[in-house]
Amino acid sequence: MAVTPLKAKMGELVRGYLATRKVRQCELAKALQVSNSAVSQMLSGRIVLNQEQLITLSTLLALPRDQYLELSAMAASIHSGVKNLRSRFNQLMTSARCERGVDVRKLSNLTGVSTARLELLENCYNVIPTVEEIERLAPVLSCLPEDMLAAAGMYNGPGSGEPVAAEKSTPYMTGRKMLPVLTLTQLSKYTGEDTLHNFALSHSNELTERGAEIPVQTVAIRSSGEELKAGFSGEIWIFIGDERPVNYRELELMRDKRGNFRLRERRRGIWKLFHMPPEDHASSYAVWSRPVLELVLLPIRPRNEIGS
Repeated sequence: MAVTPLKAKMGELVRGYLATRKVRQCELAKALQVSNSAVSQMLSGRIVLNQEQLITLSTLLALPRDQYLELSAMAASIHSGVKNLRSRFNQLMTSARCERGVDVRKLSNLTGVSTARLELLENCYNVIPTVEEIERLAPVLSCLPEDMLAAAGMYNGPGSGEPVAAEKSTPYMTGRKMLPVLTLTQLSKYTGEDTLHNFALSHSNELTERGAEIPVQTVAIRSSGEELKAGFSGEIWIFIGDERPVNYRELELMRDKRGNFRLRERRRGIWKLFHMPPEDHASSYAVWSRPVLELVLLPIRPRNEIGS
């Protein structure tokens, strides 16, 4: 069986784990119930461990979960015909992106990292991300920056000092924080079970720089006064989050039992709807609600002023 780069890398990893834990090849052979020659071929990449053997190996060497998963992913790739190497960082990027439910183009829109660069970060074994790229990718992919740095071989844990030298920074679309934007139609699919920010990252097709200074994770909702029955005409931008910072007004966007979105405010311990019709009392019961952190109202100008 030909030794591909991926097979050779898997054998190299196993050989390194044996040496680090001072476990001899004959001990591994005994645990796997194979010959010493078979173990030698595993370490050279001529034989690939199956999943059952990987579990035995992991138990014998007390491998951390991430090391076992890396070997397991390698074995699965080899058995499916993959020949090229994929680094821990490549695998982390792909698995985190798929878990968030975003494609490469949307991830590019949300982070400012080009699609071509993202393809390299996911598929090129030797690519090294910049610290700035990791700072942009980590919050969108729900990863810790230090975990991404470690997967890229740029960080050795607490007390190790600054990250090792990375590639030169690459140009980005903007240096400002960009917020995902949702319409009420998109927001109607939100059940309130997941965090709003996670939902927005999977469903937003637009970004805005508005609201960039709000101190917590924020989602921008683009709507109109008519849609919210707020008592005025014009566009309205509502910036909501999963938490309300200290000293922020008790104002919320809610979805009622009828599926309508409404603004409400707590006054003297009682929630009051904005412009609630007298017959609409049932809509005061919220299925879910999120704190409003900022409102931007853009009233429609009277017809006789347009173009003046």
